[in-house]
Amino acid sequence: MPEPFYFPIHSGLLSPEHREQIGAAIWEFIWFISKTTKEFQEGDERLGIVLGGKPIKHAEIAIDLGVSESTVKNHVNRLKKYKYIETKRAPYGEIYYVKNSKKFKPKRQARNGLSLNERKVKNDLSETRDRQNFTERQTKNGLCNKDIKDH
Repeated sequence: MPEPFYFPIHSGLLSPEHREQIGAAIWEFIWFISKTTKEFQEGDERLGIVLGGKPIKHAEIAIDLGVSESTVKNHVNRLKKYKYIETKRAPYGEIYYVKNSKKFKPKRQARNGLSLNERKVKNDLSETRDRQNFTERQTKNGLCNKDIKDH
C-alpha cells in the first residue's frame, strides 16, 4: 500500500440522504476521491478524474480495500446508479470520474465575478509594467549586503 496521506472529503456526504444512497459503497467512493488527480468543469458540474484517466479493473480496487471483486462491482454499480460516479469502458478496465468532485479548491475569482482582463477593461486599467529586478543591482563599490559576511 502506498504511503498514507490526507485528502479532503466534503461534509455534505454526512447527510442521511447520502448515507441511504451510498451505504456500504462509501469505502469505494472514498477510494475514488483519494485517487482523484485532476478536476475539470463540464457544464455546471465538476468532475474529478481518477488516476489521470487510467483504466482501472475492479481487482485493483479490491486489493487496495481488502474485499472481493464482486463486492467492488456491486458497490461501483450502486455509485453509478445514484450518480456519484461516471465511467467509460476501456479495453483494460474502466475510466472513472467522481461527480461534483470537491477534492481540490477551485481557483478563486473576484467578488464581482470578473476575470483580470475583464476588470482591466471595466476599470480602464493600463497594462501591467515590467519591474526591475533589484536583487541583481550592485552598489557603486561593487559590494552588496549579500556579499558581506560576519566573521
